[in-house]
Amino acid sequence: LKRSVEKTGQLATVVGWSIGGTYGFQEVVDESELVDTLVTVAGDTRDNIRKSAHPLVGESGRRAMSWDPEAEEMLESIPKATLSNGVNMYTISMSSDGVFLESSFGDPRAKENILVPGKHTTAGWNPYVWEHIGRIQGEKVARLAKVKEEFEKAGEIKILQFPV
Repeated sequence: LKRSVEKTGQLATVVGWSIGGTYGFQEVVDESELVDTLVTVAGDTRDNIRKSAHPLVGESGRRAMSWDPEAEEMLESIPKATLSNGVNMYTISMSSDGVFLESSFGDPRAKENILVPGKHTTAGWNPYVWEHIGRIQGEKVARLAKVKEEFEKAGEIKILQFPV
């Protein structure tokens, strides 16, 4: 993450699908100065993701994560974590998820909670998911262009975090 931000000169957008959203959330908490946007897809950040999943999925997750003793601690910390003020979070949930219950959709810390048709297992290829990710990135570009314009009007040093 740090290498990408240094190379591009722009703050990152972190997108994570399922447990990837949980790990992405933790990365954003740990490295908030490098990120301005977090998008979680078909996951749960309001509760320990393993506990909010269908019991068979949760048990599989427990077994898969048993090699990492810090994993359970991280899963328990996510619901209580605070995001930096500069980070815009979005959640995209699947209407027929099949892994998570509808009660786990969304997060009160999110700028926007989005529900799209589809299943958990196909979220990565779901055109509705990508439509929203594209919109979110488009809003980011517009926001950064406005900041750049304000700096230029003020005659200050140009700070460009995203090529416009």
